[in-house]
Amino acid sequence: MIDLKNKVLKIIFSFLLAITLISPFTVSNTVKADIGFDGGYDGGYDSGGSDWGGGSSWDDDDDDDYYYSGGYNNGSYSGGGGSADIGTMLLALFICGLAVGVPLTIVWLLNREMPNKSSVPLVDTSWMSVDEDLNMQAYLMYKELNDAWMKKDLEPVRHLLTDEMYNMYLMQLDTLIEKGETNIMKDYFFISGHISSKRKYKGKETIVMIFRIRCKDYIIDDRSKKVVRGKATDVIDYTYEFKLVRNVEPKTIICPSCGSEIKNEEGVICSHCGTVVHTNTNTLRLADKKVLRQTRSRR
Repeated sequence: MIDLKNKVLKIIFSFLLAITLISPFTVSNTVKADIGFDGGYDGGYDSGGSDWGGGSSWDDDDDDDYYYSGGYNNGSYSGGGGSADIGTMLLALFICGLAVGVPLTIVWLLNREMPNKSSVPLVDTSWMSVDEDLNMQAYLMYKELNDAWMKKDLEPVRHLLTDEMYNMYLMQLDTLIEKGETNIMKDYFFISGHISSKRKYKGKETIVMIFRIRCKDYIIDDRSKKVVRGKATDVIDYTYEFKLVRNVEPKTIICPSCGSEIKNEEGVICSHCGTVVHTNTNTLRLADKKVLRQTRSRR
């Protein structure tokens, strides 16, 4: 009987300790940042994103998990088969589990709130070329796309995206609209831009560049205007890999709405019907974007 009790106690202790130690690390909510949700609010390397709101929950139920069926007899327990001793031991073991788990949880939460540095090293751009004109175009494109994302209207910047990117971002933007949230992005500061590869094929140029920028990036609830993801005081340092495309040979542009021919100097809006045309000669379009590294700091 004693051996059975000891086995039960060992199993219960292991279970309680496992729950106490693991619970802080099991709560995660994949919510990402910036246009297309490419960034993550964990402040480190983005490999899927995580939610600032994560954390552990504690069971405050005061009900005991055991019962005593005996009574007192001259100052000693009887009729319960030692149940009170088991209960005391369980309580002691549970307290020990909390004594180990609570400090670990506190340390985890403190590390989570403190400004952190990514363990992912900076991308080596020493061998890459720099095109200042391209950097300016990429920077302005980035701002336009994120401003449109923040306003929840991608139509004015459709010409800056390939069809695949536009359709993907449009679906992701619908998620924000349905949740009644807005992704705030502001205080942009361009750091650097480097070309890692460039090629021309069939009248189209494809450029892959490493683009680094610093900005504020967080999500608010549209009704309460309170921050629900990220922190309004945090500054995020993003390192992206952009894949950009543009036409390098003149071609006739036809309005998809009215069929009118649009001359290059007329821009990307049809002068006949006002439709925003998808593309134009030499206009940079974003074909792909991914986060290579991100860090955050308090300002």
